[in-house]
Amino acid sequence: MQLTSVLVPILAALGPVNAAPAEEVNEELQQIPPPALLQLHQLPNMQGATFTGVGIPGECNILPRNIFDFGSAEAAPGFVCTIYTNPGCTGSTLTVGAQQGALFRLVTPTWRSWRCVCRS
Repeated sequence: MQLTSVLVPILAALGPVNAAPAEEVNEELQQIPPPALLQLHQLPNMQGATFTGVGIPGECNILPRNIFDFGSAEAAPGFVCTIYTNPGCTGSTLTVGAQQGALFRLVTPTWRSWRCVCRS
């Protein structure tokens, strides 16, 4: 019996075994939810409610239609979040997480979108 006739079936059988763990790792990575980056507190007409902004750092996120104002905002540790008055992360801004943990606001514009980035 030749050595190649024995090795070829063994190597062919081992090939798919080594591929399975990589596929499982990719599936596990796809199932990891994005982190909670932003919290908006004291929502009007929703006593005691808090909005938790979940997203991918650096991406612009639209606020739900019923979340347009808040009393205070807080960025997740290690992040700086900017809240915008227009969709698409444009317009006037409010930034939280740069120097302070939570921000309490007195002015009440209508907020439409937000983006968080890692603090450098």
